[in-house]
Amino acid sequence: MRIRDYKAEDSGQVKVLADRHGLNVPQEGKIIVAESNTGKIEGFVALRSVLMIEPMVSDNPIVAVKLWNYVEEKIKKGGIKVVRCFADTKKEKTYKKVGFYRIFKKMLFLEKNYY
Repeated sequence: MRIRDYKAEDSGQVKVLADRHGLNVPQEGKIIVAESNTGKIEGFVALRSVLMIEPMVSDNPIVAVKLWNYVEEKIKKGGIKVVRCFADTKKEKTYKKVGFYRIFKKMLFLEKNYY
């Protein structure tokens, strides 16, 4: 087995593997694959930079909207393409209203610090 950078010809196998796990194949960033000696893709990892909102808190909905509008303006001016956040499932409707969508069905969203 060898670990290597993704090549265009890997797309079919990577898609099958992603589909089997209920994931979408990322369309940007870097993909690294694990290839068996027979050429079968046994796994992949996708790497990309995203902005994480953690946390955004307000008991007042008007304040929350103003905070979001301010942050969104900064995001757009900064050229950031992907924003993620943690939210209580009770707030999913609210986040959908401003364009967020659920990215994982039944998966953990974890963090590891390197400092």
